[in-house]
Amino acid sequence: MKYAIFGGTFDPFTKAHEAIVNKLLDEQLVTDVIIAPSITNWYRDKSVWLDDEQRLDLCHTVAEFIYTKRSEKRCATKDPNYRVGHVSVWWRDIHKKLSIPEGQMRDEFCKSWHFIDTLLDFRYDYNVEPNDTVYVVIGSDQLMFFKQWHRWEDILKLAKLVVVNGRAGEHVDSDIEHIDIAIAEEFKDFSATAIRAEYRNKSDGYK
Repeated sequence: MKYAIFGGTFDPFTKAHEAIVNKLLDEQLVTDVIIAPSITNWYRDKSVWLDDEQRLDLCHTVAEFIYTKRSEKRCATKDPNYRVGHVSVWWRDIHKKLSIPEGQMRDEFCKSWHFIDTLLDFRYDYNVEPNDTVYVVIGSDQLMFFKQWHRWEDILKLAKLVVVNGRAGEHVDSDIEHIDIAIAEEFKDFSATAIRAEYRNKSDGYK
């Protein structure tokens, strides 16, 4: 098995995120894409726009949509070699947050939980075998300061990095071994930040 853990706050999940999932499967790099929504990103403000349940619901909806569309495409093209792939949602750190003891604050949990914890839990929960490969999908901006991640060297012992080129298509030089991928130009302008800004003052919120 070849897994790709695609993590992020997905606040919200955008067409650019969807394009990344499709790219991973189209390139036949992996057999399974695991969308892993997190509580927050350690390098940004601790607050999120959509709450945990909303983001989980959206990720599940998108995962089903991607799988359905890929299945329809294989049927339409009648190409048995077209990789539909398996897309699922795994929400370990959000689950941990929802079950933390009463009195422990969200921010306290965020400070104590790191991606290495998510990765270790994933390998255990999915019964990852020695011959399986786990890829971690990050943006090119993250590659620039990946060595600031908690126990980054241990992460690289357990997984390989897939780096998505930035919106300008730039390649980030790094001595960290990784695989570069890029999504189509048409999807690069889709930004969760822009969506949040557009709907921030609308009474009906994000739909």
